[in-house]
Amino acid sequence: MPDITTAVASSLQGRVAIVSGGARGIGLAIALRAARDGANIVVAAKTVEPHPRLPGTIHTVAAEIEELGAHALALQLDVREESSVQTAVELAVARFGGIDILVANAGGPPAGNFDTTEIDAYMPALTLNLLSTVAMCKAVVPAMCERGWGRVVAITSVSVRQPIANLILSNTARAGITAAPRQHTGDSPSASWRSWRKSLPGTEMSWRGKSITSRTSARLGSVTAKVVSRNSAPGC
Repeated sequence: MPDITTAVASSLQGRVAIVSGGARGIGLAIALRAARDGANIVVAAKTVEPHPRLPGTIHTVAAEIEELGAHALALQLDVREESSVQTAVELAVARFGGIDILVANAGGPPAGNFDTTEIDAYMPALTLNLLSTVAMCKAVVPAMCERGWGRVVAITSVSVRQPIANLILSNTARAGITAAPRQHTGDSPSASWRSWRKSLPGTEMSWRGKSITSRTSARLGSVTAKVVSRNSAPGC
């Protein structure tokens, strides 16, 4: 019997995956791994021009994917705008003929606790994470139904099991991600293709992860290693 890595690689061969937030961090890692396993990748993210401090653009990632032997399409996407999502999906379908896999991923909202976070901060956070995931599902799932096969992976957080201190906005939005896409795909009239997964990564040492951990360490007077341990839920 083949091991799980071989089985996953085989299932991705020739598939088309759209990865939002694919220029950096978790999205970048997923895009490159899927490409290594034979998938063609739509790299969808905001970053078109190089950032002075943060490496990676949709174009540099697309070039990496092409070097791995897969096909890539770089699309500028702001997941907070439904029209941008719809346009990206239409361009992806026009290029590859359809979409098999959606990885709904986005950056995180600012850190803060319940007492210091103003009510006006909640809607931008929900738009960035929860509503963007819903918009991506609504745009992509019909194309999956047409192909008779599809997989949706929603990137959430271990905070859905145990809220992470000083991340009230992220904790709130990520909890919604565990329910909304599953309900949407579960309501689909074409049940044969359905598969929905949520990914609960622990503390991921991206630029944002390092920044939040450093600020939390300073606020609590704790060393960074202790903060990382405290924010990693057991069993994940």
